[in-house]
Amino acid sequence: MARIPWPPKSAVDITATFIDRAKAERRPGVPAVDVRDQRAPGLLLRVSPRTLSWGWKAERLGRTVRLDLGPVDRLTVAQARQVAGEATDLLRSGNGWPSATWLARRLGDLGIVRLEDVFPEVIRHDAPPAAPPRPRTWTYAKAVEAYLAAHEAEWRPAAYADARKNLRHPVLKRFVGMPVASVSVDDLATVLAAKSRTHHRQAEAIYVRLRHFFAWLASPGPRRDSGVPKNHLEDLQRPRRPRLKEGEQPRQRVRWPTMDRVGLLVALARTDLLDPRQAAAVLLLVATAQRRRAIVSARVSEFAGIEDGWGCWRLPPIRRKTGETARAQAHHAVPLPPAVWSVLQGQIEADAVYMFPGHRPRRAGAPVGHLSESTLTHLLAALPVDASPHDLRRALRSHGARALRLPDAVLDLILDHAEGVAPGSVSERHYTDDDRLDLKQPVMRAWWDLVEQHAAAAAFDLDEIRTAFLAKRAEQKGRKPREIVTPAC
Repeated sequence: MARIPWPPKSAVDITATFIDRAKAERRPGVPAVDVRDQRAPGLLLRVSPRTLSWGWKAERLGRTVRLDLGPVDRLTVAQARQVAGEATDLLRSGNGWPSATWLARRLGDLGIVRLEDVFPEVIRHDAPPAAPPRPRTWTYAKAVEAYLAAHEAEWRPAAYADARKNLRHPVLKRFVGMPVASVSVDDLATVLAAKSRTHHRQAEAIYVRLRHFFAWLASPGPRRDSGVPKNHLEDLQRPRRPRLKEGEQPRQRVRWPTMDRVGLLVALARTDLLDPRQAAAVLLLVATAQRRRAIVSARVSEFAGIEDGWGCWRLPPIRRKTGETARAQAHHAVPLPPAVWSVLQGQIEADAVYMFPGHRPRRAGAPVGHLSESTLTHLLAALPVDASPHDLRRALRSHGARALRLPDAVLDLILDHAEGVAPGSVSERHYTDDDRLDLKQPVMRAWWDLVEQHAAAAAFDLDEIRTAFLAKRAEQKGRKPREIVTPAC
């Protein structure tokens, strides 16, 4: 290895051998030099004619900060690098400046000096510990508040509630008072790994939210107050899914409802088992296969009658998932079969805003809105159909392709997959105002005829289903089975 010239013209890897050589170079007549260390930013080895000591130097806001760490005989190379690294981290965090008092405390923590010897008039054995410096950047709790406030106007209420729940989860409580910039990847990885062992899906949800949260903190504007650098969580890994045990089934499974189940659902909706309002919502869900949020929030003004007893439902972008994208059309029109449209007309009340108004306000004093999204989910879970609202979208797509042999493009017209518009069709997205009912009505007619065929063939014991349905609904509401009261006919 080539011998390093003296004095060194660049940073070197300071070792015990290099220190011995520096001692040999220390003699009268040789000018003092500062040798920079390669491994610890700011660490210096000061070689003067009479002394050999450690130093630290850094620049911050146009100001040079220096510290004399002491002679080389007092600190080893590893200890000097540790102290220099901590001084650099403190300066970069913005929570304080390394000072002689700070250095004395750090050397005392390392057992190199006694604080009583350095500050005899200040340090007492019975003195309470000094309060940590007040962070000059956002704490984790303050950062969460700023994050939620910045996105509240653009998110749906469910997305806002999900972000608030996950970022304020009890497993993250330890970070509440810490500067958010000091929350390291290793800290979060440890927390997520522990949570994944007991509740993996919750750990994944927290992971996804943390990634978006820290990405926003590092974006222009928020990063000035958060102090979080770009790509702060770049190394954070998604929690590993625990291996399934023998005989254990995955919690989440994709269901493909059979047409017998779809027909049974329509047949039950036409009995007195369900509330008329809920029964109409179920028929609209089966017929149109729209998302549950669009169903429950449908407004009366969005419905209109067309020829031959058919109706038409025009969904505005605000209630559509694809309507939030730039490539979606201004509205999505779905034709309604006469059997469904007649039921909906019977549910329209005078001066009603929503097609399916709620039964009560969400809180005292608030206006009555529309049915909750969870109403449809809980309703179908209590019926013997083994399907969720989203599963019925799969039913239309799968049976429409397999049983009716309908092309994918025309099925997309009903399911609102960007109205079947190709991503590159600019003229179609921006210059077309056509409901395309001539293409959609044959699809809806074929689908509803298939549903009616299986609904007519459905065989069931209504009394037995009613008993099980009421018991399940009571369980969902936290009541005991003995509190179930069967309504009088």
